Amino acid sequence: MTDIFCKVFLYATTEISKQKVPLIHQVIPYFDSITTALEDNMDQTALPLVVRHAALRGYLMVNKYYTMTDASVVYRVAMSMFSVALSCSTHHSFHSPAPSLQDYIFHPR
Repeated sequence: MTDIFCKVFLYATTEISKQKVPLIHQVIPYFDSITTALEDNMDQTALPLVVRHAALRGYLMVNKYYTMTDASVVYRVAMSMFSVALSCSTHHSFHSPAPSLQDYIFHPR
């Protein structure tokens, strides 16, 4: 279970680091995937308490910075750009869900 944390963070870090200057519309989808991975595991009673606590602290920290973007005009423009780009993609129609970070990790193209 804890291996998923390493994979999610490593993948997000690697992808974001490929850009000389990562832009907000490129980073937000990674925030979403990290948040989902942390949410999914912070209440798992099968995990040791220290791991669940680390997931909770990570979740709170990611959301601290994520909420700062919610109020930003740049965020709103960036997310609308992301939505348009996604709907124009040949891999996904407007009505299909966006691929998650876990999809890219476990089912690379």
